[in-house]
Amino acid sequence: MLGSNPTIQQDQKKKEKICHSKDLIEANIRCYSCAPCHEFEHFAGDLSYFERDCFLDRSCMKITGTARDEYGYEREVSVRGCPVISGLTNLEQGCTETSFQMLGIGWIQGNLCFCDGHLCNTSDWNTRISILVILSCLGLSLFWNKQ
Repeated sequence: MLGSNPTIQQDQKKKEKICHSKDLIEANIRCYSCAPCHEFEHFAGDLSYFERDCFLDRSCMKITGTARDEYGYEREVSVRGCPVISGLTNLEQGCTETSFQMLGIGWIQGNLCFCDGHLCNTSDWNTRISILVILSCLGLSLFWNKQ
């Protein structure tokens, strides 16, 4: 008889909506976001400054390559963030060598990468720095423990 009460049915519907909203929030992915990423590439501090919650996306994006502007000047470019299009289509995970036009940057020749893990679009430089810091700390701790 509890299921026939209209008030209880409304409460159950509210709970279902709340659960559904919670699932959507937990489904968001976090990505590193910067454009251009010159600071990010050589940043050895707290990377949480570059983190962003991607509300509409289920993938992170990383673009690295050479950009050519309308005057023919070339420069190295790196862009990270949330690809807005991934909410509309199914993106293939991994990297692709390609060339494309990007608004505000110019014609880019390089790698376009998509990944689906939290903070998966990190820099190789940051990974190397982290490994070096860990190895240095281990070396120092071994040195100090021997004395």
